[in-house]
Amino acid sequence: MFTIKEILTVAVKVEKNGEDYYREALEKTARTPMGRLFEFLADEEKRHRLWFLEQSEKLVCSADGGQLGEMDEALIESLLQTKAFSLDDIDLVGLTVPQSLLETAIEFENDTILFYEMISEFINEKDTVEQLRDIIAEERGHCKLIQEFFEKSSKGKAAENQR
Repeated sequence: MFTIKEILTVAVKVEKNGEDYYREALEKTARTPMGRLFEFLADEEKRHRLWFLEQSEKLVCSADGGQLGEMDEALIESLLQTKAFSLDDIDLVGLTVPQSLLETAIEFENDTILFYEMISEFINEKDTVEQLRDIIAEERGHCKLIQEFFEKSSKGKAAENQR
């Protein structure tokens, strides 16, 4: 079984991976509207990471140690082995097409939402669950922003190809 502290440690890593990915993508797209999008997303991931660290620090003072109980270790392990969570396997050098950068970002955000929805079911503290739901809503907003940007850039590319 995992403790809440261990899950929060994973969430910190997920957010750090996302931030690192967006910072690298920013380097490839600097001084463009897409670059500004990646900079915003990197800052958001950093803010989320700091929130999860804060929650983890609060647990150090908790008397019960934050036991999750029935959460199955195999379920967590299988989730954490997905490509998007690790982001280590992604070769940004190979992702030269801006749409590929966006597709990877959408996949990462969607996987993150699923993970946070799953862990929210095992957290008993009402305020923490509400804050986690706020982060989930923000991650959904990120997906929407990325999707809109993707559609806009795809339309622009299609119009460019018709010329």
